[in-house]
Amino acid sequence: MKFSIILTDNNRSKSYIQNLILNGFIPNSAIYLNPENKLIEHRHALKSKVGLEEYSCFFDENESVIETLEKNNIKTEIITTTNINDKKIIELCKKAEGTHIVYSGPGGQILRNKLLNVGKEFIHVHPGWLPTYKGSTTFYYSQLIDKKVSASVIYFREGIDEGPILLKKSFEIKEKVDFDYIGDPIIRTITLIDFFKNYKILDVEYQNESDGYTFYVIHPLLKHLSILSQGIKK
Repeated sequence: MKFSIILTDNNRSKSYIQNLILNGFIPNSAIYLNPENKLIEHRHALKSKVGLEEYSCFFDENESVIETLEKNNIKTEIITTTNINDKKIIELCKKAEGTHIVYSGPGGQILRNKLLNVGKEFIHVHPGWLPTYKGSTTFYYSQLIDKKVSASVIYFREGIDEGPILLKKSFEIKEKVDFDYIGDPIIRTITLIDFFKNYKILDVEYQNESDGYTFYVIHPLLKHLSILSQGIKK
């Protein structure tokens, strides 16, 4: 698959690009958002080569996204905005090499029709088992309810997490882990790499708008209970 990738300054982008390259899936080009200001979601003490030991997937927080792109000679456009629907980004996506674009931009944004209609399929790894767990912070909800977490690879559509489902994986977390900065990027990365390894033989699952539930940002108390439940069997 010829593909490009949208990245920003967060651990998910670091994990995606480092592990895609490590597994031989090299993007033809990259669009890098917001190089001048650190995003709020990335204000975290750096740890070198962190990961979930049980899944043998790691990334180096000390290596910036730009450093990874430069040392691997990946053609990169740098844009000083975090608005994914910005006109400049739409034009860059139209010109991007390949038929697909992996999305790892700022969280919580909805890709609008003008962007979705540039002639590419946008690949997104949602942190939940679709269509059951749509919406936000679904790792924490599924950990509380099912004692496991999941990720689903989808093609973006304008509705929230309603695109065609390409691959789903579930994981039992047997060790305490910072999900916001470590667990989330690692689980999504493992699922993304599996998609690239198997995309030619995958069956697409189409969703109905009424399928599943939409979750909203979890209450801090429920989040704490979810973290405490890690490593406890159902």
